[in-house]
Amino acid sequence: MDSTEKVQENNIKKPKLNKKVFLLIPLSFILLALMLFLPAGSLNYWQARLFLAVLFIPFFFVLSYLLKHQPELLERRMRFKEKEVQQKKIIKISNLFFFIGFLIPGFDYRFG
Repeated sequence: MDSTEKVQENNIKKPKLNKKVFLLIPLSFILLALMLFLPAGSLNYWQARLFLAVLFIPFFFVLSYLLKHQPELLERRMRFKEKEVQQKKIIKISNLFFFIGFLIPGFDYRFG
């Protein structure tokens, strides 16, 4: 495959990747904000706002760079499917701990 075919292939995939990115990023921000603020029972939880800013501002810049300069890498990194059964189990268990890890600080803010 020569360079012009590769560029054409990337240009075809790019709108699909952009759509996926621009759908997942706001959804992940909303989900994470809900996981932090609902257990806290308040939007006055400044530590959660700071955490979201520290997490998503650099994330936005890295994402913009990858979309512009290395969309193939971004596409590979956004694949969520694991093929191995054991890896699927590990991912499910780690997702549970990840979820709980974002709920505990909110409950600590509310009750602690």
